[in-house]
Amino acid sequence: MKDIEELKNSYGQIEDANKRFLFLLDNKDDIFKIDENANEKNFNIKAKLLTELSFEYSNKSRYSEANNVFRIVVDLYETHYKENINEVPYYENLLWNYARSLYELKKYKKAEKELKKLHGLFPQNESYKDWYVGTIRKRTWNVTQYFAGYIILFIVINHTIKDQLDYWGYMGIYVLAGISLATSLTLETIGYIKRLRIKSQAITNRYKA
Repeated sequence: MKDIEELKNSYGQIEDANKRFLFLLDNKDDIFKIDENANEKNFNIKAKLLTELSFEYSNKSRYSEANNVFRIVVDLYETHYKENINEVPYYENLLWNYARSLYELKKYKKAEKELKKLHGLFPQNESYKDWYVGTIRKRTWNVTQYFAGYIILFIVINHTIKDQLDYWGYMGIYVLAGISLATSLTLETIGYIKRLRIKSQAITNRYKA
């Protein structure tokens, strides 16, 4: 494992962006091995280099690799700073890029969780609110589409091979279609209520400001 100060100084001397990225890739294993709990210097160096690596991955649209590093470095910051996390440089941008990488990977449930956290810490940022609301809508819509398929299937069967099914076969499809319709309506209602609450809270925050 390379010396920690050597890693920090070598990286700091590189001016070319592509060469900085290559340096981080070449030394990735050594960076991960730094014991952040040993002292504050170790933590700062490890957090900075991993933050830079995560941003580089994200800027190059390598979202899967970016997401893996974002997850680690976000946890690193949150564990270290705890309740003072929103005062930490990099953290807001880091959390935003982490949420965006989750969204790009279609991990909407996890993206919603991070965007909710982001919106809670920085409620005055309208962009975070819009992304949070949009992700809720996207996740709800994706699930609703899945159940809507059953409804469409039921309509097709009802107009094509209905007479070829026995009573229990037809009733089974009928029940599934009913459950799908009820589930879709429920999810849409929950999503709508969530979005309404977020918008109401945003109006309240603006009024207090």
